[in-house]
Formats: sequence, structure tokens, C-alpha cells
Amino acid sequence: MSDLLAPQILNELMGYELQSLAVRAIESTTFIPGLSLAVEPFVRKLASQNHKNAARLADVVSTLNASPGMRSLDAATGDLHFVDLIQALPRIVEYQQRLVRYYESAGPQLTETPSAAAIVANILKLHVTMLEELLALTNDTSASSS
Repeated sequence: MSDLLAPQILNELMGYELQSLAVRAIESTTFIPGLSLAVEPFVRKLASQNHKNAARLADVVSTLNASPGMRSLDAATGDLHFVDLIQALPRIVEYQQRLVRYYESAGPQLTETPSAAAIVANILKLHVTMLEELLALTNDTSASSS
């Protein structure tokens, strides 16, 4: 793989970060009643981490003399404006699991670009940690609503 493919992979990952359901849920006017109050701070933290990850990826793309890509919203997430955050939580978990898979598959493709490989490995660790926290929170939330 050449350094020409690294910006493309990083831009793709950046798009996934910015299309995160956590980001979309926080940007929408998601209804947040009682039980969701415990979930909201973590989803905000997750959305903030997605934005930070995207910025880090953009920085690496720039150092590779390429331009960071543009963001587009996922039309399938438009319904988040009309649901309780608790209802959206399983979808947020699923998206976080997908992000982990994206990063796991991207890492091996970046071995010839050490700066890109390092940032992808670091962000993968963050996503795995956030997923573990999210799953624990989801389990706690579902147990308390039973």
C-alpha cells in the first residue's frame, strides 16, 4: 500500500466518526425523560470523543499532504429526533461495535504509513474502552427498567 491510500482510509474513518449515532443523537432534539438522564452524560462523552477522533484523523490526513473529507449525515438516523435516548441506545451500541470493526480492519492496511497506523491503533483502543463502558451502562439501564 502506498501513502496515497492512507488518506483515503483515514477520511473514511473520519466520516464514520462524524456519522456516529452518539453524535447524531446529541445533535438532534432527542427526548430525554427519567431513565435517559443517566445515559445522556455518557452519550455526550461518546459524541465528544467521536469529534476529537475525527479531528485527530484530519490532522494526520493533513500531514500526509491530503485534504480531510467532508461529512454527510446518514439519512437513516433522522428518526432520532423523535425517540427517547433509551430507545436509541441499542442502535448506538451497534454503531459503536461497527466502529470497532472499521478500525480493526483499517489498521492492517496502514502498516506502510506509521503515523496513520499509530493514530488508528490509539483510536481503536479508545473505541473498545468506550464500547465496554457503553455495554455496562446499557446493562445497568436495562436492569433498572425491569
